[in-house]
Amino acid sequence: MKQTTPAPKNQSKSPRSIAALAMIGILTASSPAATYFVAPKGSDSNPGTMAKPFASLYRATSKTVPGDVVYLRGGTYKYSASQTVQGTGSAAARLNVLSYPGERAILDFSAAPAGKNGLQVAGKYVNVSNVTVQNAPGSNISVWGSTYVSVKNVKSTGSYAAGILVGGTTVGASHHVEISGSEVTGCVKVNAKLNAKNWQPAIQIYQGGNVTVSNNSVHENYGEGIGFCTATDSLIQGNTVWDNFSVNVYLDNVDNVDVTSNFVYNTGNSKFYRGGRGASGVSMCVEGVSNPIGLRNSEVSKNTIVNCFAGIWYSSYGLGGGLKNFRITNNTIYKTTGGALLWIDSDKGHLGNIVSGNVFQQSGTAVLSNLASTAGLGLGNNCWYGGKTGLGAQSSDLLKDPMLLRPGSYKLADYTLNQLSPCLAKGIGATASASAQTKI
Repeated sequence: MKQTTPAPKNQSKSPRSIAALAMIGILTASSPAATYFVAPKGSDSNPGTMAKPFASLYRATSKTVPGDVVYLRGGTYKYSASQTVQGTGSAAARLNVLSYPGERAILDFSAAPAGKNGLQVAGKYVNVSNVTVQNAPGSNISVWGSTYVSVKNVKSTGSYAAGILVGGTTVGASHHVEISGSEVTGCVKVNAKLNAKNWQPAIQIYQGGNVTVSNNSVHENYGEGIGFCTATDSLIQGNTVWDNFSVNVYLDNVDNVDVTSNFVYNTGNSKFYRGGRGASGVSMCVEGVSNPIGLRNSEVSKNTIVNCFAGIWYSSYGLGGGLKNFRITNNTIYKTTGGALLWIDSDKGHLGNIVSGNVFQQSGTAVLSNLASTAGLGLGNNCWYGGKTGLGAQSSDLLKDPMLLRPGSYKLADYTLNQLSPCLAKGIGATASASAQTKI
């Protein structure tokens, strides 16, 4: 994951060369977009037309200019090397790489050398959409050191490492990236036997900024579902995340990263258990990172979390430091399988946090909250029901049945509030997932 390939160095240009480049940009912007084709039985000696397509994305995108389109014809591509989208678009004319309308391109990297990524995006202002990427010996899709990239409606499966990786060798090197409408499943196979010392999340953001992960389906992976490590100014919204290893949604060392309107749950599939237990819902921690920024100025709100080991969990494992200016608001958390619905380790660093408007409904006599102290947590106006409240309950809280519609299922709509719920008047509980509002 921690790739060390340096970014190209900036080259100085004379005023004349700058003027020439500017003129080229003007001419390009006014020219009609070109269309290139790639096909499983194409050849890189072809001109890249529909009748005579290229074989590789690398060859096709080496010819593109901003605004061009590269169509991948349907079928399975058996690639024995990484495929790099090396072309670059512009803010006004992005480069588009996608399956041909009505067809589906499947990029299979089973034959690539060990450790190699599959589809790599190296340029900027690039859209990649409507493709399947599978079986890479590294990450299936890598957006490394790239900016203004969109990955939409892809399926990523069977990778040895991350299903989709966004990051760079320095903090913020990869920024303004959107991953949306995609499915990531069966990835992080390095940990398929559940005995690896290190593994990645299925969707991993590492040292990224302004990244939006929205409306994806992330399930049954051998690493965390969605993981942001050393990331800033980003959004995780409207995703459905279930049955991943250890943690479904993980914040590790982040500033201004919001987790909102996601549906997170476990079905009890022990194939993805860690140490005999299912994944937690949303967890926060600062592990042994090289650029510690802590956990601050972020929000966990309007999520529905069901049947996880712990619901929302801050762990002081690693560097600790506490939560600073976190808002944990209007979530609905139903039933845990061992831990508390709200579990926040004691930490002297907790400061300026708000925990309010949440529904905490437990099953049986299990613990609702696990708090050694309420210092720095700002608890109040929550609903607690079905177990021992611990230190979480305050005088402003409801200790009543929230009257969820049909709890116990794996359908988001079943966790809305009955119209007679006492929570409605107090503004308590999550709402259904909203459409993504990107920070790009």
